Amino acid sequence: MKKYDQYSNCRIIGSSIKSAGEILKPLLKNEQELLDAIGSIKSEAELKAWYPMDTILALMELAEKNDFVERMAKSGALNVVRLMRQKGQVHTPEQALKTIEMGFKYQHQGNVGQLSVEIESPTAATVVDSTYGPCGYLSGMIELTIANYGAVNISMTHFSNNCRQHGAPACKYSYSWEESSLLKLRMSEED
Repeated sequence: MKKYDQYSNCRIIGSSIKSAGEILKPLLKNEQELLDAIGSIKSEAELKAWYPMDTILALMELAEKNDFVERMAKSGALNVVRLMRQKGQVHTPEQALKTIEMGFKYQHQGNVGQLSVEIESPTAATVVDSTYGPCGYLSGMIELTIANYGAVNISMTHFSNNCRQHGAPACKYSYSWEESSLLKLRMSEED
């Protein structure tokens, strides 16, 4: 895991490992060490405890090797949406994006890079990502999360001159979307 060596002193919350492990279960049949690590996270206290990044980074590599990054993004998005719904304070795609930014900070300890979201308008945002995940992971997670909050016809641009895979320190994405009629109705009811 040489490409992840810089994260050896960082930690991640147990619920993130558990969620990723569940979605990647089909790939884990020959990965007993990972299965044991994921299986040991059971209680509420363990889900909230801090763990070394080794397990999540191994899962990330496994997802990349087996073309499962999109599935892992779906897992991340569903976890984020579930947490947001428990809090009940997120109603729009813009609020969801800002919550993803805060949630990333909440789920990690140490220097795992940064995720920043700049809301350009009620239907557009720019995201800069210098975190450990592959490009498709964050972009997929964001798209699925904002769709859960009423964004439709989502368009994403991943700038190739601002991509970690091409040597840049961070990936830059531009998102735009339309508000669904359901979201517009919900927002007008709140006014």
